[in-house]
Amino acid sequence: MYNKNMKRTLYLDMLNNVVNDKKILLVTGARQAGKTTIAKQFMEGFTNKIYFNYDSDRKYLLNNPKFYEEQNKTDDSPLLAVFDELHKYKNWKTYMKGNYDRNRDDFRFIVTGSGDLNISYKTKESLAGRFELIHVFPFTLNEFFSRRTYNDFFKNPVELSGFNNNKASSETMENLLSTSPFPEPFLKSSKHFYKRWAKSYFPQIINIDLKYSAVFHELDKLETLFDILSLKVCSGFSFSNVANDIEVSPPTVKQWMKLLESHFLTFSITPYGKFTRTIKKQKKVYLHDYGRIENESSKYENFIALELFRFVKNASDIGEEVDIFYLKDKDQREVDFLITYNGKPFLLIEAKENEEETKNLKHFQNMFKIPAILLLRKSGVHKLITNDKYKITIVSAERFLSTLP
Repeated sequence: MYNKNMKRTLYLDMLNNVVNDKKILLVTGARQAGKTTIAKQFMEGFTNKIYFNYDSDRKYLLNNPKFYEEQNKTDDSPLLAVFDELHKYKNWKTYMKGNYDRNRDDFRFIVTGSGDLNISYKTKESLAGRFELIHVFPFTLNEFFSRRTYNDFFKNPVELSGFNNNKASSETMENLLSTSPFPEPFLKSSKHFYKRWAKSYFPQIINIDLKYSAVFHELDKLETLFDILSLKVCSGFSFSNVANDIEVSPPTVKQWMKLLESHFLTFSITPYGKFTRTIKKQKKVYLHDYGRIENESSKYENFIALELFRFVKNASDIGEEVDIFYLKDKDQREVDFLITYNGKPFLLIEAKENEEETKNLKHFQNMFKIPAILLLRKSGVHKLITNDKYKITIVSAERFLSTLP
């Protein structure tokens, strides 16, 4: 049903938009999310190119750090050098700084990596002013269908006329939910394959990415923490409660959660600041691989969360000031997601499988005076209901999500 060689144009377009800025392009994201595939697809647009994988080709770098400069060129266009998994090289930031400072006009550089690359971005060691960061996610619905432009979305986020009201988008959403958003198990379209894949995924992170971390001597408890997260998604995360469950201290749980997030196993959404003094400031934790979640309602909300989180991260990558929160006040009124734009509330989003309950959406819409949308799992829905001076859009989730920029 799906083409394993499909072009991931969402990310290829992002790379094309920044490649001529003559910056190092750092492509980061979860292990097996498709970073290498995207880098190789991007290479197809270059006449002069070289691919380097640190795991298999490290001898070239260690024996001759300028090895890529010896590559024959067929014309005078810049040579694209892709350094895959380079973050495993201890001095990779210093190495890339030297490459960039010496060859920024004649070469273009892509560096791919997972958790450690993300940490390096935060510290910006050696690379300040020299890079552009692009986050790659597992598959999201908008990769399979016609996307709106950012300008159209920010002009009117709930305007959906002419976009993706078809059976295919609903089927694709359900296929993502039934297996996983990660390319390999999704393209296999097999629940049995996904179970085998999921069983080996976390051990790969342990043996490759966490092997030399300080937590390695307590990996059994870290694995227990990761296992129980599928039961904790969509609700406020209590470090102390989880610490009691796995018999470690709350600060240790906090440290481990940061580790899981930095390696793209989890992501979190915080409550909107206006209400943080009236409720416990608990994050909501979600998984990049929602296929692990057994509860269908929780899986569905996690699916929506990942789709929106991807949108926010990619919009931020291109310079937009966008963020995502959830809302909860002292009276326990709650809305799943709030998108802010240029620092101000912009769009309210609620996720429901079937229930067309809009009471909390109405309350917060009247407070913020912004568009609001209820995303239902069932297909074929698109209606407007009145809320005093405003309207709330109730729509099938796949129709809205498949159009996100």
